[in-house]
Amino acid sequence: MAKGTPYPAPVAPGPNAVHEADVIGPRHLAGGIIFYVLSAVDLGRHAMAWEILASKADRATAEVLLRIWSRLGIPARLKLDNWLLSSTGRRLPLVVHLCLALGVTAVFIPFAEPWRQGTVEHANNTFDKRFFRSERFTGLRHLLNRLRRFEPFHNAHHRYAALSGATPDEVAARLRFTPRRPPKDFVVPEELPRRGRVEFIRLIRSDRLLRIMGAKIELPEAFVHEYVTAVLDVRGEQLDVIHRGRRVKRVRFRV
Repeated sequence: MAKGTPYPAPVAPGPNAVHEADVIGPRHLAGGIIFYVLSAVDLGRHAMAWEILASKADRATAEVLLRIWSRLGIPARLKLDNWLLSSTGRRLPLVVHLCLALGVTAVFIPFAEPWRQGTVEHANNTFDKRFFRSERFTGLRHLLNRLRRFEPFHNAHHRYAALSGATPDEVAARLRFTPRRPPKDFVVPEELPRRGRVEFIRLIRSDRLLRIMGAKIELPEAFVHEYVTAVLDVRGEQLDVIHRGRRVKRVRFRV
């Protein structure tokens, strides 16, 4: 990668414009109990949320993300790593179904660039150091009960330099921010909602191939060592390749 290559990072101008989410684990409790953690953070106010999962499976991730959004609210865009795409082929994972149904644009960061999720990595670290390693838990119920107290405590009391010393709750109060939440009876849809879009940020390497969900799309030599954003129109089943704000290619892309 050439030094200084422009990266098309999603912009978070305010609360719930962009969330980052990531699954960490496995973690272990006494007695050999294994669990995973879904961390999520709103980049606009640094509000964090955590949920416990039995596995990193697609359905489990989608269901706990829905629970997180019942507290944090629904973002306009959700940044994700690519673990959910590794075994789905051309089938979009249920997490993306959830996003499309609620009007959220899922944004998948480049392969092997975890630093593009730097804020949620901080949330992972907060979970580990300030919560999980701070006491001994007798089981999952104890862990969950304590986590339900830790999350609002963090958002009410933790001050961030990026927020000029304010807490996430203080930012929300100052802006009079009211999050949009999922309907109480909402469930993760099995069928793919035929609306909305999905974005894939990719670095084009020397083979000139844009890799999306098993597909390989060849690009001109000029895009080697450049980032592009592939924007999938789910309803139209077409993929637009965007480079520095300009569409450079459009292909048919069935999902």
